[in-house]
Amino acid sequence: MIGRGLSTVKYVYLATSHASKELLVLNVSDPSTITEAETYNIPGTAAAQGIDYRYDRLYLAAANNGSYPNFFVFDVRELSSALTLKGSTNLNADSTGLIVFVDRAFVSTKIDGDGLIVVDVANPAVPRELTRFNSGGVASGVAFNGSHVFLASASNTSEFQILNHPFIGTPTPTVVALGSSITYGTPGDVDLYGEKIPGGGYPDKLRNLIHTSVL
Repeated sequence: MIGRGLSTVKYVYLATSHASKELLVLNVSDPSTITEAETYNIPGTAAAQGIDYRYDRLYLAAANNGSYPNFFVFDVRELSSALTLKGSTNLNADSTGLIVFVDRAFVSTKIDGDGLIVVDVANPAVPRELTRFNSGGVASGVAFNGSHVFLASASNTSEFQILNHPFIGTPTPTVVALGSSITYGTPGDVDLYGEKIPGGGYPDKLRNLIHTSVL
């Protein structure tokens, strides 16, 4: 999305660690004068860690927020900076990133075992956890190409993993590893070039934390 060129970009959405502006919307239509357009203060004190903008909705994942929610869904319109909270849930996990495809959100986490959480976002007012995947270590990033999930983790034996896609409409999906590799160093993130995600642009980096709204 960033690659479309700054001349087409109006709003940029950032996940931050600010105490009262965990979600920050900037107006970048004039690159020489970047202005704050909107902010959102999530409950609690957790920093926002991952963000994804898909299908006129913005998805935000935060660090473990105690009893407060740390996964949020907002309505966003491209010609407006206004944010409308649609729904939220508590994943009880330190999120490190997320990516969304149709009615599934894939959230990478710092949980030593459950490095990936799959969230059903078909009803944005009531996002709900569907299943978890034991990555063998904390996960630092996640990517998706329309058919497979790609996970970077701190596992000693499988620091890079390719997972099946929990198919849309499956009530109780199961995530399994199709392949893995040792990277001889803990990966900090994962990105890829692959097939286009319908309605969502090309697969993009999740922990980049910058996503855009275009005119």
